[in-house]
Amino acid sequence: MGSIQIDATYWRRALYRPLWNGGPGSGKTTGLLTLPRRKWAQRYGRPIAGACHVVVVPGETGFSSVLPEEDFHVHAWEWDAAAPKQEAAVEVYKEVQACIREVIAEKHGLVESLVLDGGHKLYDLIMLVHGWQPSMVDDKESGKQYIKYHAAFRSFMGLLLGSQVPLVGMTVWEGMELSDPENPKSMKLVYPQFPGMMAKECLGMFPLVFHCSKEPAGQASKFLWTVRPTTRMQAAGLHVPVQVARRFPDVISVEFGADGEPRGGTGWAVVERIVAELLGPVAPGKESGS
Repeated sequence: MGSIQIDATYWRRALYRPLWNGGPGSGKTTGLLTLPRRKWAQRYGRPIAGACHVVVVPGETGFSSVLPEEDFHVHAWEWDAAAPKQEAAVEVYKEVQACIREVIAEKHGLVESLVLDGGHKLYDLIMLVHGWQPSMVDDKESGKQYIKYHAAFRSFMGLLLGSQVPLVGMTVWEGMELSDPENPKSMKLVYPQFPGMMAKECLGMFPLVFHCSKEPAGQASKFLWTVRPTTRMQAAGLHVPVQVARRFPDVISVEFGADGEPRGGTGWAVVERIVAELLGPVAPGKESGS
C-alpha cells in the first residue's frame, strides 16, 4: 500500500474521529444526536439521507437514552453479560465486527456518522473471547494476558477508525488511574475506563477527546463536553494543529429544546463551525465515501 498525500478532505475525515467519555448519565450517547445526518444529492439525481449509525456493544445499556429515527439507526444485541461463556462471546464478537463492516459498506444505507457505543464493554468482550475468566482476577500471571487483549483491541480500532466513513467515534465510561501506579496513596486521575496502559493509549487514537458531564440540577436538557484536561481529569484533549486548537472553547455545550431536538449551534455543530472557518463547509458528495 502506497503513501497518501494528505489534502483538506482527508484531514477533515482524520480529525472527525472523536472519543466521548464520562460517567453514567453524562450525555455521552444523548450528545450523538447532534452528529451529522446530511442529505446528499449525488446519487440518482435526488437527495438521499446519510444517516448516523450507532453500534451498541453487547452489555452496554446506555442506548436507551436515544430513540431510533429514519436517519439515526441503533444496532444492538440481546446479551446476557452476567454469566457469559467464551463460545457465546466469540460468536457475538464476530457479529459486532460484521455489523460494523456492513455499515461501512453502506449495506444499511448511506452512512454519514458511525459510533461504537460502549468501548469499555468492547474491551470486556475481547477479554472473554481470549479466554478471560473471573477466577483470573487474583492470578498474578494473568496480567501477561493483557498483551493480547491490548493487541486485539488495537486491531478492532483499526477496522473502525481506518474506514472511509466521514465521522467515526466511540463512547466509553470514565475510570480512575493512580498518578503513580507504584504508590497506592498517589492522586487518582480520571481516564477512559480501560485497563492498564490502554487507559492512556486510547487517548492517542482519537484526535478529539471529550469528557462528558451533565449541567447541575435544573438544566436537565443540557450537557457539557470538556475539551481540555485538568490536573485531575486527564480524559480530554485535542491532537490538532495549534491554530485549530486555539479556536476550540474549553467547554462545548450540548443543548436540547422542549421538543427533545438538539439546539442549533451546540454539540458537534461547534466542531463543524470551527473546521468550516478553516477549510470551508463540506461540499455535497465530497465526504460520502462513495
